[in-house]
Amino acid sequence: MILVIAGIMFLSGIGMLLSGIQSLLTAFGMLLVVIGGFSIVVARGLYLLKRRAYLGAIALQIVALVIDLLAIEQAKAVSAGAVGDITLTIIVCVILYFKRKRFVRP
Repeated sequence: MILVIAGIMFLSGIGMLLSGIQSLLTAFGMLLVVIGGFSIVVARGLYLLKRRAYLGAIALQIVALVIDLLAIEQAKAVSAGAVGDITLTIIVCVILYFKRKRFVRP
């Protein structure tokens, strides 16, 4: 399960890097490049089952949730893609939380 989440984090990091590079001259573009790079580092940590990667992944998912909510507010409409992103973010956070707790892990 963690490998699936690591793959999702890696692909979202690549997507953020590419969209950040396209608009690098803006502050939001620079923020996307930084978040995308950090997402790739966290994905590698999840792949190697590092403890600190779990907290980093939860922090990145919270940042992604805030970005999605800001995008909805800016567009003044809810799109299916934004709802899907928010749902995926919440699911990943719940899975990571339960994988981190000792009562769930063997």
